[in-house]
Amino acid sequence: MVLGSDTFTEGILTKILSKRQGETKALLETRKRITGPGSIEEIARVVSTVCHVPEEALYRKRSAYKEARSIFMDLSCLYLGRKMSLSELGQKLGGVSVAALSQNRRRLAERMIRDKTLQRQFEAIKEMVKENKT
Repeated sequence: MVLGSDTFTEGILTKILSKRQGETKALLETRKRITGPGSIEEIARVVSTVCHVPEEALYRKRSAYKEARSIFMDLSCLYLGRKMSLSELGQKLGGVSVAALSQNRRRLAERMIRDKTLQRQFEAIKEMVKENKT
């Protein structure tokens, strides 16, 4: 679901949030949260680097690196789900359906409840993607 163009979002942030004095830090954090990574390639680069997997393997539907691909798909939905439709995102992720994206997110969340190491790894990668550190 696309909520609006970057120009529209920026306009709303500037007009509404910037009028309140003393909330500039909150404004910057909100902008960072809304914008996040600009492309799926940025997310792939971080996940590939941290998980030590080839970047192109993350885009394969039947990847040998299931855990890394699952994290990649989840973060792509999280950060790019507002910028493009889920069906478009699924196509970029190797022809995955919207239902498969939802199923992946549910399964990953369940695995992270049981596996705290996976949860810490996911959170670390998520933070790196948000800050765009590679």
